[in-house]
Amino acid sequence: MEDFIDAIKKCTDFHGRATRTQYWMFVLLYVFFLVVIKVIAIGSALVAIYTLALLIPTISIGARRLHDTGRSGWWQLLLLIPLVGTVILIVFYATKSQGDNQYGPQVSASSAAPDPSYAAPDPSYAAPDPSYGTPDRWFVLVFLAVNYAVLIMQRNGIAFVLVPLKADLALSDAQTGWLQTAFLVPYGASQLFVGYLSDRFTRRNVLMASLAASLLSLAGMGLVSSFNGLVAMRIILGFAQAASVPAIASVMGDVFTAKSRSTAVALYFCSYSISMYFAGWAGGTIADMPPLELGDTSATLAGWRTAFFTFSTIGLAWLGCMAFFFREPQRAERQQGTGLGKEGGSFGQTILSVVSVPSFMMIALVFLLYCIVNNVREFWLPRYTLETFGMSLEEAGVFSTQSIMFSTIVGNLIGGLWADWWAAKFRSGRLMVQAIAMLIWIPALVAIGSTANKDFMNYGMIAWGFAFGVYSVNLWTTTFDVVDPAARATATGLLNVFGMVASFVSPLIGYGIDPARQWYGLADVFNYLSVLSAVCFVFIALTILLFLKRDYRGPLECD
Repeated sequence: MEDFIDAIKKCTDFHGRATRTQYWMFVLLYVFFLVVIKVIAIGSALVAIYTLALLIPTISIGARRLHDTGRSGWWQLLLLIPLVGTVILIVFYATKSQGDNQYGPQVSASSAAPDPSYAAPDPSYAAPDPSYGTPDRWFVLVFLAVNYAVLIMQRNGIAFVLVPLKADLALSDAQTGWLQTAFLVPYGASQLFVGYLSDRFTRRNVLMASLAASLLSLAGMGLVSSFNGLVAMRIILGFAQAASVPAIASVMGDVFTAKSRSTAVALYFCSYSISMYFAGWAGGTIADMPPLELGDTSATLAGWRTAFFTFSTIGLAWLGCMAFFFREPQRAERQQGTGLGKEGGSFGQTILSVVSVPSFMMIALVFLLYCIVNNVREFWLPRYTLETFGMSLEEAGVFSTQSIMFSTIVGNLIGGLWADWWAAKFRSGRLMVQAIAMLIWIPALVAIGSTANKDFMNYGMIAWGFAFGVYSVNLWTTTFDVVDPAARATATGLLNVFGMVASFVSPLIGYGIDPARQWYGLADVFNYLSVLSAVCFVFIALTILLFLKRDYRGPLECD
């Protein structure tokens, strides 16, 4: 946030320098606030006012970033060249800093850009505090957040094109439920092995391979003509994306320390909400379009297929950015002669070091129940709102994600700051925050499943999204507080192995709501989920009372 504020303060400075971290943190927060304004002020002039207000700060920090690479700020005129100019400027903005040049002395990763008339950088800005993480930690965070957003969009886009897809391929409700299971089972089962890869090998390569396979399988989904073909592509997508989250969690644990880890994860998880909203809007909008005619032939391309191809193309563009600009960070907090040591242990030793921790096993059990609730919400809520209120696909996609997205972002940010604050005071600080989130889920889920009033349901979704943000942002950090630093990726992978069990819930729901049976409705399902939230609260409380004191590995010596 300080980089964003600093860019506004220095909006008239077109002469100094700005590092990559300063520039990209400004861009990240600029986009974040823009999305929030669009969500809460659709159709108003606030978006235009916001854009105009930050126009000069955007140009000035862009000029200082170019100066830091030894280029003139006038290179920003490349923006007048459609697409090509933008790509060239992104490359320039992501280039490493030069040493001292004609625009002033080189500045550190978090110091303010100096005016060239000074003999040294502005002394009012202190050097970065290493106790909070590496100097380039915010730059790394931007890349991880965008990468996660692309993966989430590819993973969950199917939920927003489900109705036309179901009709086009003549699927039953039970078959549509199996589409989520086809992704989640291979995704969860392979976590047992792929998490270990990121504890021992280069995580940059793991992330790029995962993204490449993911976009190819998504493109394949746009070409299928049967239920079996779609299931096969979803299985491949599950395997493709399995290695990404453990690698991301491992990098986050290395570049941020315990003092700011929850806050960093909070900013990272905002990309989930933004991606879900974009997928809902874009997927529903494209799926509602008439079939696209293919040249002079009589063949057409259905809207839901076009949506898959669009999401795949976005993934390809981001893969190129990862290849050019993302670099592997150094490992951190590993100690020779302690636990698994600096180099880590064998596969068996690493797995055993994680599953032998009672607190981790309780955290994993809570995560399993959390996944049941979240998987049902992600997959079935768009259809539930469509049927309840008679919406179009686009309207259902936006309504079922808009308020949840916004409140989840708020929950992420508050939950991250809140957990870092309490974690500095109590060993159980992060878990206590999660327990409170579970209590909020109970009435929120009842509100979603108990009314046909759009406003009342929206209030329930806002509360649900807030609690979702508070809980999810602290999942990795509570895990890192109790497992060996050399097993972080493996531990994250094992969490998803537990979460895999939840993948069988969606086909059961589809089977039960099928018109041939109609054992229950989707409204009943959301009411039943509130009971699982109560169970989660009980399990978190037991972890705090019985196991955490023995298993804790964080910086505090006492509560």
